[in-house]
Amino acid sequence: MNIGILSLVSAVSNRQKIEQSLQEYTAVFEEFAVDFLAMGSPKEIERYNPIFIFVKSGGTENQLREIYRYIKGEVYFLTTPFNNSLAAAMEMLTWLKRQGGTGEIIHGTPDEVREQISAITKIKKAGQKMARSVLGLIGPPSDWLIASMVDPAIVKSNWGVEIKELAISEVIDYYHQVGREEGAELSREITRKAVAVKESDLNDLEEAVRLYLALQELIKQQQLSALTIRCFDLVGKIGTTGCLALSLLNDQGIIAGCEGDVPTTLSMMLAYYLTDSVSFMANPVSIDSSNRKVKFAHCTVPFALSRNYLLSSHFETGKGIGIQGIINEGPVTVFKIGGENLAQYIIMPGQLLINTDDHNCCRTQIEVQVDNLDYFLTEPIGNHHLIIPGDHSYLLNKYFSAQGRD
Repeated sequence: MNIGILSLVSAVSNRQKIEQSLQEYTAVFEEFAVDFLAMGSPKEIERYNPIFIFVKSGGTENQLREIYRYIKGEVYFLTTPFNNSLAAAMEMLTWLKRQGGTGEIIHGTPDEVREQISAITKIKKAGQKMARSVLGLIGPPSDWLIASMVDPAIVKSNWGVEIKELAISEVIDYYHQVGREEGAELSREITRKAVAVKESDLNDLEEAVRLYLALQELIKQQQLSALTIRCFDLVGKIGTTGCLALSLLNDQGIIAGCEGDVPTTLSMMLAYYLTDSVSFMANPVSIDSSNRKVKFAHCTVPFALSRNYLLSSHFETGKGIGIQGIINEGPVTVFKIGGENLAQYIIMPGQLLINTDDHNCCRTQIEVQVDNLDYFLTEPIGNHHLIIPGDHSYLLNKYFSAQGRD
């Protein structure tokens, strides 16, 4: 649905002069799908939640009282430094909250207003997507995730996501139905694009692609939005790992997490729905306190995050396919939802400094500089964390604030 904007201007104001003063702010709306509402059609207002009220001038406070009964959700007052706009909005917001309504004032430069409107619309869409999502838990969480077990009912009530628990035998059944030749062309394409292939061969790759095709079929049959799989069990049962399959699924926009880790996969889903970016799910493996650096590593990473990649084996087992992706240096966000009842989260801006090649840890390895090292050593919320390219701290913090979780 488009966003709804209702403009308020005083009847005694010089409208032409006001419109001229607001041209830069009005131009902001051209970047969004907008329905402009009129005071004369109050029933239309009921369709929009939230609703944006563009306070173009002072002397408009009583206009809010006229249409308040038609407002069904949160109100965002768009204000400018001109025509007593901010002062009027402050009076209206005070009155609105006394009536039991919710809202806030958006104020700043046109660019700042644009950023805030964009964040609000993304937050709304992300919440809607979460509420429609089904997360497949294929096999129980790995035994070592002792602080990451969650009640599916809590995931549903707190985050809107339905958990569908599936036996790992279901994907193995699909795997045995996939002929190796079905993934042969994809295997060759992945090999062609790789910088190098080491500790694995084309046979390993074809088996990993078969698992990807099997997961695709399971997703289709079970109508899953995302999944997380107890991937270590696959090694003993079918001799391959899920690293490649999870990478390919994430590239498709089907969020896929390792080890049956529901909290981190849920974090991946929210990050993707908010930022349109897939993320790197990884373990912190070392901390350099003097340089404020954390090293993260895992054996899978979305190809979409990698400027190039090497194909290797899975680190712990030496089997299947592990991916050593090379991720672009620059700003990143470290993010995770976790803790008791999934009520905690960490949002940490950082700087990806370097990709490393250490044979003593998982294949994709990066060093990230952050400010808050104490979190990792004194108050962590689990082992896996996400690294999202770019600084998304404003948007993520805005999301949690809007949900009343700050």
